[in-house]
Amino acid sequence: MQLALRVKQLLTQLKSLKCVLPICSHCRRIRNQQGRWLAVELSSLQHANIELSHSICPDCAKEYYSEFYP
Repeated sequence: MQLALRVKQLLTQLKSLKCVLPICSHCRRIRNQQGRWLAVELSSLQHANIELSHSICPDCAKEYYSEFYP
């Protein structure tokens, strides 16, 4: 009985885990788990409990901060 209760508790915790995705502050592309920057429309935002974290993609870094990104 204790094992079944523990499994139920772990499943509840697993369902509540969150994912945080970096989003470029300029172009709004999102970096996926493979490190590729994709348009918001192409990313997997349909998953539950996803939060966005501001970042900057390499293209925008070069365009807006070229003195720091050669």
